[in-house]
Amino acid sequence: MDKFIAHLQKLLASPKENSYLSFIESMKKSAPKPPRVCAVMIFFFEQDNEIIFPFMLRPAYDGVHSGQISFAGGGQEEQDLDLIQTAIRETEEEIGVLIPRSQILGTLSDIYIPPSNSLVTPVVAYLTEKPTYKIDPKEVDQMLEISLKDLQNPENQSFQDLTFPNKMKAKMPVYQIGEWKIWGATARLLSDLLAK
Repeated sequence: MDKFIAHLQKLLASPKENSYLSFIESMKKSAPKPPRVCAVMIFFFEQDNEIIFPFMLRPAYDGVHSGQISFAGGGQEEQDLDLIQTAIRETEEEIGVLIPRSQILGTLSDIYIPPSNSLVTPVVAYLTEKPTYKIDPKEVDQMLEISLKDLQNPENQSFQDLTFPNKMKAKMPVYQIGEWKIWGATARLLSDLLAK
């Protein structure tokens, strides 16, 4: 895992080039109001010589992200020092895992999520051991743990064409890991991370 961490530290510290940025700007301009500023936490740990990424399965509810697979995260609050603190706080609130600030590796490029009109900063971190989850049942139905090996397997990757409310179209990544389909913003963030 040390090599993977060192690799990410180096790449996250360098200037980010993201072909998706122009698309984000176009989507933000078509938003009905200024987007909600948010952050999510992408973290991993090692178990049995495998790098594992935890995901949340959202419960079914009357909302745009019902039943989706996601990372812990949410909106920035007044007491948050910065968006890294937002991601740390939301992760502890939603899944009961406290990520030490010393184990934050950096951030990916922001992503705009049209259905919830959210501008999201993805924070990347690691843990030195498998966490114990204490989920908030209002936010999380169950936790899923997926290996880096499975995420990188080309047989588990595909693309789908999406049309957004403003009629813009984009080819978006999809990860199918067994019965679990990771798509939308979560898949886009994974694609950004794994392409580094």
